[in-house]
Amino acid sequence: MLIPRLILSSARGVIKTANNGQYEPYSLSGFGLNPTVTWRNAEDARRDARRFAMGRDVEELQRRFEDLLKSRQVSEDGPITFALDTLLPDFIRSRNQTYEGCSGPNCWATALAVTGGQRRAMRYLSSEALTEALLKGFEAVGSDDELKAGDVLAYLNDDGRLAHAAVHVTDTIVFTKNGFSGNSPYLLQARDAMEQNYFPSEDFHVVAFRAREGVDIEELWHEAPELPSFWRVYLSPSTWRALIIAGVTYLPDVVLEWGLGFYGSRWLPTSTRPVKQGLLLGGISYPTRRWIPLRSPEASYVI
Repeated sequence: MLIPRLILSSARGVIKTANNGQYEPYSLSGFGLNPTVTWRNAEDARRDARRFAMGRDVEELQRRFEDLLKSRQVSEDGPITFALDTLLPDFIRSRNQTYEGCSGPNCWATALAVTGGQRRAMRYLSSEALTEALLKGFEAVGSDDELKAGDVLAYLNDDGRLAHAAVHVTDTIVFTKNGFSGNSPYLLQARDAMEQNYFPSEDFHVVAFRAREGVDIEELWHEAPELPSFWRVYLSPSTWRALIIAGVTYLPDVVLEWGLGFYGSRWLPTSTRPVKQGLLLGGISYPTRRWIPLRSPEASYVI
């Protein structure tokens, strides 16, 4: 049986893997990839539907892929080539090599979004919330078991703390968002390049998790602690970074009025609590009487 060739394109050129389906390790820069797959017949399409289902209905996906192949065969002869991201779930297909245009969405949120939590994907998610979601809705993949597209790769640093998460696509390709910054795009990236970026000393441990059958990943979001989504950034990136590092999860209402006043009723306070201290932002100390979680409008969520 013929195995379609996977072509990996990057800013450094094009790399072709062997036709036997074994994806050999290679070294690339941190640029995103533009992988393609080639189908020669309907069996290739059906096989890739099983391979890249990532939580979708396999039979329905097989019919869709076969129809896609037939539509191309009308005007093209021989093997048909498709961009890999066009065959993947909507969240990857619509975001690969794009920017959110805001800071907040991070690797933890991306990992859950791909596996079914798309509706709340455009917000900041803490590593603690992701850990809890993995324990409740996923199961660890055995070290001897073959990884499947859609498995969440949880990276731990040398002291055992969760440092990064990405989504397995193939043996050498992951889908990742490397940071919460609006300047960090969503990427199909070489796994070894991503690991080198996060762990240059190569001192890390990775655990793979697979969503349990019948688990509604979207529901896991409702159990996550309320954290700011940072949907729009009106303060400097360094200030936001300092807030996150300091563990600040709420902003004083006076700052919201200063930065977000023109949004009016679209930004609604969801809870308040009195505090006695002020918050220093950009060298200015603001007195605070209540703290309001900063959340994006429902219209900003992706369905």
